[in-house]
Amino acid sequence: MEISLTTIQVLLFIGAAQGFLLAITLLSARRANRQANHFLAGILIIFGLNITLHATSHPPYLFIIPFHESIITIIFFLFGPFFYFYVRALTRSKLAFRKQDLLHFLPFMLGILTALPFYLISLNSGSPHFVIEILSALVVIHVVWYMMWTIKLLLDHSRSIKNSFSSLDKINLHWLQFLIISFTLTWLVALYFDIQGNGDSDWDYVWLLVSLLIYIIGYKGWRQPEIFNVAINYPPEKAEMKKKKYEKSAMTSDLAASYLKKLENYMKSAKPHLNSNLTLPQLAAELSISVHHLSQVINQNRNQNFFEYVNQYRVEEAKQALNDQGKEHLSIAAIGFDSGFNSNSSFNAVFKKITGLTPSQFRKSNR
Repeated sequence: MEISLTTIQVLLFIGAAQGFLLAITLLSARRANRQANHFLAGILIIFGLNITLHATSHPPYLFIIPFHESIITIIFFLFGPFFYFYVRALTRSKLAFRKQDLLHFLPFMLGILTALPFYLISLNSGSPHFVIEILSALVVIHVVWYMMWTIKLLLDHSRSIKNSFSSLDKINLHWLQFLIISFTLTWLVALYFDIQGNGDSDWDYVWLLVSLLIYIIGYKGWRQPEIFNVAINYPPEKAEMKKKKYEKSAMTSDLAASYLKKLENYMKSAKPHLNSNLTLPQLAAELSISVHHLSQVINQNRNQNFFEYVNQYRVEEAKQALNDQGKEHLSIAAIGFDSGFNSNSSFNAVFKKITGLTPSQFRKSNR
């Protein structure tokens, strides 16, 4: 009997095929961050398999897969761990995969062992066993937990990079932010349709949305290199946590005062802040101070992170230039670049945060 596929089925199969092809490309690629590529390939395979399961069980049936929703549920126990490790791989210069990390995949294994006997029971009874339905609820909790964990990881990371970098223009977290938002919205849509309970027709739209997401991932995901290639300091944000972090430090208060004086003299004389790509390790090497001690001096003695400390000097540099009548011919952007900023947008944002005025407003107010 000839089977005529619906337009939606064709689109879904194309989306699944795209996911598999992109996964193969990512697994074979030898450029950029190979660890991150492998985890992203895993996500694409998960999507591809589940789209295929849904599309084949969609009327007109290519072949019947009883309770295919249950299989999709079990497979999705892999999504959270793969996405979590993808973000970790992109936000670390080197991700060491440890034996204990295999515990992240334990829910998937337990899901298979638990679901298999009840799946067979469901085949005989003709209706899904309640244990299968419980697993469907658990996978939602599992995914939500990992999404929250991953969001926290990215938020902590975005704060921490400011303790190692003086400029964030080339450190683009937009891709990961986009993925988190996209996956979250997709899960919310899926949850809504699941609660509505209108069957496969509603899920067609969910999987079409996932197919579109696969194309976007394919276009941008494989091009993402490591976000950072130098050591990053992760300072706790709260004062009591800072104290705990440095309580075992060998640096005395006298030594800290000496380092601070050396740092500020160097900032005024050598003006390293004019280097738009200045990093904490670079400045520490120029001062012959350990990275840890330099970070401690800035965090504790100035109550600032590295980003705030360096950009404070850049703003002072820009203020002097904006007040200098001999530099009235220079544009705002030129003064920003000369002061160590990487872009006009970052110059405006940092300048206004520190002074309360934009560079243009500051120049006008001092004429």
